[in-house]
Amino acid sequence: MDATWLSLSQSLSPDAFCDLVQYNSDGLVPAIVQSVVDGQVLMMAWMNDESLRRSLALGEAVFWSRSRREYWHKGATSGNT
Repeated sequence: MDATWLSLSQSLSPDAFCDLVQYNSDGLVPAIVQSVVDGQVLMMAWMNDESLRRSLALGEAVFWSRSRREYWHKGATSGNT
């Protein structure tokens, strides 16, 4: 992601931002979670349109579990959201 894309994405409404995302043939997009401290990649998971919209609305990560075929609110079970 370059500075232009970041600036554009921050100026859009959540709906407009989601409309620009290019999903794969399964309707998914990879979501990379990074440390805010050092940029280290912590995990990769998948999002579909609804999980991305839920994440933006909540301000917390909601992924799509391909194996369980359900939404996964990261940390909801442990309390570490």
